[in-house]
Amino acid sequence: MKVTLTFVNSPNKSMRQSSWELGIRRALLQRIMHQLHFKPYRSRLLHDLLEEDLDRRPQFCEITCNQLTEQPNLRSKIIWTDGTCFKLSSLVSRHNSV
Repeated sequence: MKVTLTFVNSPNKSMRQSSWELGIRRALLQRIMHQLHFKPYRSRLLHDLLEEDLDRRPQFCEITCNQLTEQPNLRSKIIWTDGTCFKLSSLVSRHNSV
């Protein structure tokens, strides 16, 4: 229950920090998150949108909307852990990027 509350209240908190605060090993925390069907999210750095991306974006939106309709709590199971800032000028803060 504490693990669920930790990530629901602070979805940007890292697993390392959460394991330290909860007083449990990181491997155990990963196992608990797997049992709760929580998936850690790690963003990828992409340089530019390509021409072929124009067709794929609406498909992705449609699939995501369908999944959210079928699983209303799906949004609460995604853990956002990256604080990268995106600018309209295509510049990306790589401070937290992988």
